[in-house]
Amino acid sequence: MSTLEPATTAKVVLITTKGPIEIEIWAKEVPNISRVFIQNCLDRKYIGTTFNKVIKDYLVQTSKIKEAEGLQLKDEFHSRLRFNKRGLVGAVHDDKRNSNNVDSIFITMKTTPEFNNNYVLFGKIMGDSIYNVVKINESELESEETPMYPAEITDIKVLVQYFDDLVESREQITEPAKKKAKKAKKPRVKLDYALEDEDDTGFKMKSAHDLLSDSKLSNKLYSNKKLTEVISENHIEKAAENNVEIKEIDSGHPNFEQTDKSDTLDNEMKVTSSDNMNDEIEHKRDEPLPKAKLNRNPNIDSDYDSDLDLSSSESIDLSAFKQS
Repeated sequence: MSTLEPATTAKVVLITTKGPIEIEIWAKEVPNISRVFIQNCLDRKYIGTTFNKVIKDYLVQTSKIKEAEGLQLKDEFHSRLRFNKRGLVGAVHDDKRNSNNVDSIFITMKTTPEFNNNYVLFGKIMGDSIYNVVKINESELESEETPMYPAEITDIKVLVQYFDDLVESREQITEPAKKKAKKAKKPRVKLDYALEDEDDTGFKMKSAHDLLSDSKLSNKLYSNKKLTEVISENHIEKAAENNVEIKEIDSGHPNFEQTDKSDTLDNEMKVTSSDNMNDEIEHKRDEPLPKAKLNRNPNIDSDYDSDLDLSSSESIDLSAFKQS
């Protein structure tokens, strides 16, 4: 750095897709152009602009900000500020005197003495951020000066603004916030019970007792008096399933005889009501037990004695053994 170069008094940082670019500004030596540039940074007007002009090993330049005011600023040449190295920031103009503006800025990549007293120099790139400018200058070109994928300014930070009266404008030109896509709401099904009651189609829920032909299921209610009939009906249905003949007996209840040829034994089934069975058991308990006679066979009994044969004259009374 030349010893004649004055110290900078303001500082901003441009955040780009190639990395941050730190710019220190000679706000004291170039007050008018520096003020407008810092105000644009406070209002974040450079966000969204790109380095759309790239001349290899010479310079890079940004696109114009949106809604540019097109100010015509006076020339502010300073004898101690010269384009004698790379990384210097200058304002553009309309190819005539006192037509400067900072709607777009450029950064040199080499010494450019032809810019002295032609373009206003107001800032310089500091530190390692110069290498991010080099990356931008090395971008692949679509045409002679147009990059195929231009670097974009995504954010701005004003670290030192120097001018105390500068404030952030209320009307900032910023990228519109991206609205989140609303998820489609699922249609809700509302049940109208009143309509269901009105539109009676005659449908009625039926139980298994009504639909199934199972003998175990019945849709009739029986009292205790009908228990005997229910038992008889169940036995009749079971007998029919097992191929059993049904006969009537004097008591009024059906008598079941099994006639299945596969069985060798003849089983006779008699079904009576629980009340009749209990009465029959009680009646038999009151009757006296018959007397058993002892018949002796002299051919079988080896110890037979005719004098002691009591079968013809005596009988044993078993009533004594009857259960009380």
